[in-house]
Amino acid sequence: MDTATVWIGAEALRPLLIPVRTVVLDPQNARRHPQRNIETIQSSLATFGQNKPIVTAGGIVTAGNGLVLAAQLLGWTHIAVVDASHLTEPQRKAYGLADNKTGELSEWDFEAVGTILNSLPLDLLDSTGFADYERNPLMQAQWTPAPIDGSHTTDSVMVHFSATQEQAVIIRDAIEHLRGSLGDPKPTDGRSLELICESWLQDPNTVSEIGHEPSK
Repeated sequence: MDTATVWIGAEALRPLLIPVRTVVLDPQNARRHPQRNIETIQSSLATFGQNKPIVTAGGIVTAGNGLVLAAQLLGWTHIAVVDASHLTEPQRKAYGLADNKTGELSEWDFEAVGTILNSLPLDLLDSTGFADYERNPLMQAQWTPAPIDGSHTTDSVMVHFSATQEQAVIIRDAIEHLRGSLGDPKPTDGRSLELICESWLQDPNTVSEIGHEPSK
């Protein structure tokens, strides 16, 4: 290995290092890398080093174009590469799409993210890729569920219905009024609507008059 090699990463990757100048970025790469993305990858490489190789096929980067760009900006002379020349040209293109799409289809457990962020030293927060405005709400969030009224079952179903803006305001006002009258513990939205509906159902005469003008 050239003694002038500029690279940091897992020692297991060292045998895979090749000069960055020999790596050809994919001219048809469908994934864009805006400034924030490249800066985040740079921060990650500078903090943690390279811990997984990029993938090339036929000498062209198939997975890891952003990492190569960030490494170049950091002044790295080498990068760890896995050669996937067993892939045909159509397979290489399909793999490049799949490599990006499979990660995009995953989801965050934001409660877990907040817990992890709170456990990190301050000097590592920026290297996570989460900006201040993204991580602060997660780190400050209270994830304890709101207290519920024990008089109903914990099994729940999602109920969808349409309401005008005016109707939604009335429903919200009714819920807040009910909660204010009950004190603590306050019922959930579902339990509040249940109590409101129960109160109407207990008076059939009143229910039958809904939607009618009051008698003169």
